[in-house]
Amino acid sequence: MFAQPRVDQNLDQMILAHNQQVRQHYQHPDTAYRIPFYQCLITATAASVLIGAITWAAHYPLWWKALAVTFPLAFFLTWLATLARWHLLIERLETRMQIDLNMNGRIGEQKITTLWLQSGGRGNRYDIPTSLSNMQTFAKGVLSGLPLSQRTWSGKGKPFSDQEYDDFQEYLCSKQWAEWVDEEAPTLGIRMKSAGMAVMRHYASEVSF
Repeated sequence: MFAQPRVDQNLDQMILAHNQQVRQHYQHPDTAYRIPFYQCLITATAASVLIGAITWAAHYPLWWKALAVTFPLAFFLTWLATLARWHLLIERLETRMQIDLNMNGRIGEQKITTLWLQSGGRGNRYDIPTSLSNMQTFAKGVLSGLPLSQRTWSGKGKPFSDQEYDDFQEYLCSKQWAEWVDEEAPTLGIRMKSAGMAVMRHYASEVSF
């Protein structure tokens, strides 16, 4: 019974060590750059040989120009496809393992909640940098009087990561929906303004404007 804290501490250390190993693997140059580069190189070379053979067999007089154009074009398109696939893989792994693999302060894909408000006979679009479920949870917390400090809303087991909550707070302040409690100490969080409280009531009640 008395050894339980020690066991918990060892388990936390093992999890941290494992997470660090996973992060190092996906940040290693071989994984992040060299292997994708070789994939693009092989694909571009194969495409160039194919196009060169076809144009040469067809007695196209400028077959070497087709070859010269094909290689960089194929390499560039393959690199874009590889990059998109790589980002998708990292986002899925981050979501499944809850690890910030690319060290951008976020776990998984950045979520956006779009809000339309009518003002002066026209609609204004707001892309709030968080998921709808996080927005609803935050709104209900605001209306129930929870503190809006970073400690309350970000970290392990909380709706936001530290970077996500920083971005979220900055967005609310930029739209004049909130203001910093103390600009010198952002960890103290924000306080909502009347316009922001209207937005919170909207998401807490799930009533469309």
